[in-house]
Amino acid sequence: MDWKTFIAEIVKAIAWPAALLFVFFLMKENIRKLISGLRRLKHGETEFAFEDTLSEAKSEAEEAGLQSGQIPDDVELLRLADTNPSLAIIEAWSRIEATLRKFVAEEEVRRSRRAPYIVASRLRTTGLISSNLYFLIGRLRILRNKAVHSGEDLAEPITNESAYEYLEIAGLVQKQLEALGDIALPTRSE
Repeated sequence: MDWKTFIAEIVKAIAWPAALLFVFFLMKENIRKLISGLRRLKHGETEFAFEDTLSEAKSEAEEAGLQSGQIPDDVELLRLADTNPSLAIIEAWSRIEATLRKFVAEEEVRRSRRAPYIVASRLRTTGLISSNLYFLIGRLRILRNKAVHSGEDLAEPITNESAYEYLEIAGLVQKQLEALGDIALPTRSE
């Protein structure tokens, strides 16, 4: 094979991928609009639909005996939900997380990045919270993770209404946890 044939083969091999990239580059705005119109995203066996998970969380809140239909009283979070729904959800979760962390020693919190969920599990095991509240905390954590990765994993943007509903449920959970007072869980030996 001479050098002219070699170059011709290389050009032939990269022509289609280069043309495809060029078309995607030209149509990136149209593709983005098409993707943003999708209601759910499925990859393999995993499906991301924030609205469905939020509906499940509302059902779990009712099962946990939490009264819904209350407008959250935190004006700062409501304003944040107006401008950036995902960030409002992340902030609401961080408040729940901070409350959960109060129940254990600081060194135990530093040992695990999943510490808040582990604390919720221990609260359930000791009978301080119901299984329904525990599962609701888990659901809120899943929703928070979806909000964090909404630009990557979700085809649908998180709406203001969804953020308000999340804030409502998170506020009820927060109040339920705060009602436990200043209890301290015994340090876990590992």
